[in-house]
Amino acid sequence: MSNYIIFFGPPASGKGTQANRLAKELAVSTISIGDIIRNEISRSTATGTEIKKYVLKGELVPDEIVINIFNEKIKRPEFKDGFISDGYPRSLRQAKELKSLNEIEQKMVFFF
Repeated sequence: MSNYIIFFGPPASGKGTQANRLAKELAVSTISIGDIIRNEISRSTATGTEIKKYVLKGELVPDEIVINIFNEKIKRPEFKDGFISDGYPRSLRQAKELKSLNEIEQKMVFFF
């Protein structure tokens, strides 16, 4: 069974907590865009350096960067049978990009 579950909600609303609990129950991996962004910054990767410019200004990371990070992440083997997304999508453009992923579009479940 494939599981593609998307959690929506404001910061500190419990998305990560619930995503992690459900991931254990369903034996799928989670994708936390916030964790990925923090990791990129702390490792001083090229992407992290670019992201840091926006974070230091208190701005959101542009959709293009976030979409690329997410699309690269879901190509990894641990996500082929499903994932739980915490913090993605967070904009209309990101939601449209996610919906365009035909291999998962029909299998998504959303929690608000």
